[in-house]
Amino acid sequence: TVEVTGHNTTQARCVVSRAGSEILTTHAALGRREFEASGVWCSPPDVPAPDDCAPYSFFERGKGHMGDLTEFRLARGRQAAEIAGGVAPGDGSFALWVRTWRETDHVVTLPDLTFIGDYFPLAFSDAIGRPYAGNSLDNTIRVGTLTTTGWVLLACHVQQVAHGFGYGRAE
Repeated sequence: TVEVTGHNTTQARCVVSRAGSEILTTHAALGRREFEASGVWCSPPDVPAPDDCAPYSFFERGKGHMGDLTEFRLARGRQAAEIAGGVAPGDGSFALWVRTWRETDHVVTLPDLTFIGDYFPLAFSDAIGRPYAGNSLDNTIRVGTLTTTGWVLLACHVQQVAHGFGYGRAE
């Protein structure tokens, strides 16, 4: 459903339902406009390059699931096996290099970023020092300029975990 159509921006909503029950709602503001000024003022965290990072052991390859679609390298934080039995909480900073199924340099797409962002709960596990699983709620993805790359850095900043929900920001 197109909610508002403007000169440069459109606000839209998509509702997915099954058997008459709404199961997913997505809202989007889409568009662009000509503007002579641009820039990026945030900096990625100081982490080693993907080839200098250990593989992150999460999904195994060859099992017919997500491990066949992604490769992870741990840039900051602890391996899942290190926190499996419960350890001291981390500092809330967690970073993974992620390479999607293409395994070559390509223009990163919005679906790529959405897929990669769904690994944010791994940061909650590192922050609380034990396994954590949850649903992704009220995600907001802001995209400037998409670029060509093979690896994407998912830099997570956990803000809090409370009442069974985790809150954080990824860059």
